[in-house]
Amino acid sequence: MNSANPQPIVPQVSRLAEVFLDSLVGDTTVSRDTVRGYSFEVNRFAIFLVEKCKLQFVNQLGVKHIHSHLIELSNRGLSKTSRAKALNAIRAWNRWLARAGHVQHSVAELVDPIRPSDHLPNVPSPTQISIMLDLADKSKTGWPARDKAICEVLYGCGAANRELRALNIDDIQFKNQQIVIRAKGGRKQRFAPIGNAAADALRIYIEERSAWLEKKQVVSPALFVNEELRGSGKPGFEARVSSLSLQHTVKRIAILAGLPKDVTARTLRWACGAHMLNQGADIEIVKTLLGISGTRMTGVLQRLRTAPLEAAMDRTHPRATLKPDVRGVS
Repeated sequence: MNSANPQPIVPQVSRLAEVFLDSLVGDTTVSRDTVRGYSFEVNRFAIFLVEKCKLQFVNQLGVKHIHSHLIELSNRGLSKTSRAKALNAIRAWNRWLARAGHVQHSVAELVDPIRPSDHLPNVPSPTQISIMLDLADKSKTGWPARDKAICEVLYGCGAANRELRALNIDDIQFKNQQIVIRAKGGRKQRFAPIGNAAADALRIYIEERSAWLEKKQVVSPALFVNEELRGSGKPGFEARVSSLSLQHTVKRIAILAGLPKDVTARTLRWACGAHMLNQGADIEIVKTLLGISGTRMTGVLQRLRTAPLEAAMDRTHPRATLKPDVRGVS
């Protein structure tokens, strides 16, 4: 008589991590990027608890386990920003465990928050950005018209990576020369003006996009779609360009223009704000354009405004060389 092979016992830690992540998928208040980020971090933490700490049950979880995980991430070379994201995901899971009655309270709340390094973004000059944008549709790889429109909207409207990917074709209002940008999973929105350069690039791309979708017999509300139209039948994806593809596009064009390899979509967003401030724009207007409300990001904008002055003084004034800690830049 053959006995059936016994099924492996899944630790409660792993099982409840999976239940928590499944609960996020149907939550309309949580963006896809958040779900993806939390999935990676919570699964990584659960594996650490089971394999390294030998934990089976969530009520065994303590502050020391979270500290040990963060130390391991630091030893792997992860930045403060990456570790802060990991801690945020762990906190979200712990809060869910407490609300669901699996633990008495969230021990993650006892862990001090990780403050990301407060260094200034490396913002290219207006001339460098202009060269980059002029070359955006000259590349022999990618989708030149789309890639140029992406760069023009990132720089011209100050859109963030996830905001740009969430744009729909109906969000472009050529008649009013503006674009509707949605943030926080669509719960917040703002209107950004479309400059002539961005509008021209969008018109060219949208014409090509319409012809491509018609040829492939695909319907998608997404403004920026991937070349292969992957995910066209999946709700919430609609063949949208991926975050990784967008970053690769920006980096490729930046390198083509002779800019550093660390240029990202975020670089163009900060360049938008910094260049406007240095031309005399009011900081509140720039904050509205970029959708910034937090004190930390406001502080970065303020320092971006004074950065050219500090650099000029360091370069030309014989007694004005300032140490980084004097300026508050780490």
